[in-house]
Amino acid sequence: MTDPLKFQEVIGHQFPIFTREQSLPLNIYEGWYPIVEKFLVRLHEMYLAAPHKDEWLQTLKILAIKEKFGTLRVYFHAPISRSQRLELLSILDAAAKTCELCGQPGMLRKDSTGWSMRTRCDEHYKQELLRQNF
Repeated sequence: MTDPLKFQEVIGHQFPIFTREQSLPLNIYEGWYPIVEKFLVRLHEMYLAAPHKDEWLQTLKILAIKEKFGTLRVYFHAPISRSQRLELLSILDAAAKTCELCGQPGMLRKDSTGWSMRTRCDEHYKQELLRQNF
């Protein structure tokens, strides 16, 4: 799936509580879509298990899903415990070992300028270096 709008549509159908007031604030490449989906699945399970669903609906907000310093970040509000938050954040750790472009195994690397960090597989890293050197 390459189209971010298509991914948002799928997530919207699967988990309408995340997109009830707005579209998913998604600003990542498709290689990380499965990680985001796993994160949302677990967050949704927490919602379903919560005794006070009204509080969830009033509090829940996904603010941003983006790359920062080469890793995946999801900024959100939800009425969850510290241990639940840590569990959700641990799901995102997989992004530091997953190429953000294709989803294959990758690693966090500096680009050829040395200023930006990106998580890339060997193939996409080589392609990026070739593009930046020309």
